[in-house]
Amino acid sequence: MEAARSAEIPAPPEVFLLLGHELRWRLLAELARSDRQVRELAALAGQPQPLVSYHLGRLRSAGLVAVRRSSADRRDLYYRIDLERCGRLLTNAATALHPALAPSLFAHHPLSLTRSQSPPPPPTSPQHSSLPAAPPQASSLPPASPGHSPLPPTGPRRSFPPVSPARSPSSATPPRHSLPPAPSRGSASPSAPSEGSVLPTAPSQQACGAWPATHLGSARSGEDVERRPAGVLFLCTGNSARSQMAEALLNRHGGGLAEAVSAGSHPKRLHPDAVRVMRTYGLDIGGREAKHFDRFATRRFDYVISLCDRVRRVCPEFPGPPELIHWSIPDPSAADGGTAFEETAAELDTRIRFLTCHITSTPRPG
Repeated sequence: MEAARSAEIPAPPEVFLLLGHELRWRLLAELARSDRQVRELAALAGQPQPLVSYHLGRLRSAGLVAVRRSSADRRDLYYRIDLERCGRLLTNAATALHPALAPSLFAHHPLSLTRSQSPPPPPTSPQHSSLPAAPPQASSLPPASPGHSPLPPTGPRRSFPPVSPARSPSSATPPRHSLPPAPSRGSASPSAPSEGSVLPTAPSQQACGAWPATHLGSARSGEDVERRPAGVLFLCTGNSARSQMAEALLNRHGGGLAEAVSAGSHPKRLHPDAVRVMRTYGLDIGGREAKHFDRFATRRFDYVISLCDRVRRVCPEFPGPPELIHWSIPDPSAADGGTAFEETAAELDTRIRFLTCHITSTPRPG
């Protein structure tokens, strides 16, 4: 009887085998903070670039990371993590161990309370798409959702233990069974949000595992500290579309716990399509002006987030210093028609929801 029961236990889900590798876990942890190039990841992990590229390929084939060519230099590639997919696969793996673990682990996922009410991601246009996803693989797990992947920052950088000596890719143990295929960037997605629709407010702080909004208990000492809003600066080249939309979305979702502003290296007139798309989110940015980032040269921020690859190269130093984060998002105004602005707004909205959860979970003295 015991032998028969043991034979019924399935093999471990591949997500455990995949994420259990020390270097792959390190790479995901770095990408959870910021989009990165492979050479940056190799330097952070202290490992040879070919080995890092191999393991990024494993993560990409599983749909846990995606890659996008740099708008500043087409020879460069930026990797980003798909946190929503990571959450779903870990939920499935936990449920496979015991069904009671699914709600206890991810019932309060930062997007679970609001995602169903959010505008669905629009179709991907050929002019505004990333590199092709990995070919489909057979799997019993559900597929990843289409659309761009989110990327939140995490708290202050923590030190990782040294990664074990490099192991040859050829010696890596093959997975016992495959994960679902990565989402196809050319596949059809639900339609864009209708005119006049309004997004719900930011996820509740309790849902994100945060302290109360006005009076936070110290996670370590138990002492009460006054919470101040997190200062966030979004940067792009023209401050005409991406950064303006990001500012509006974070001020909406932040629930008073974040104060966002935006600026650019070469400000230009606010793009009318950015105004139009934000109206579908219930936000009016029509009266805003583009600003040069020199205006904020002496202001302290908790986070400075560059939204384009060009401005990342010329980003000045700000006092603090703030945590620097990069989201490699193409300029929608450079696309030839299509739904580029809708796609950009959807990607920003997803990333900012994760950012909001991180901000509300991070205590800051007043």
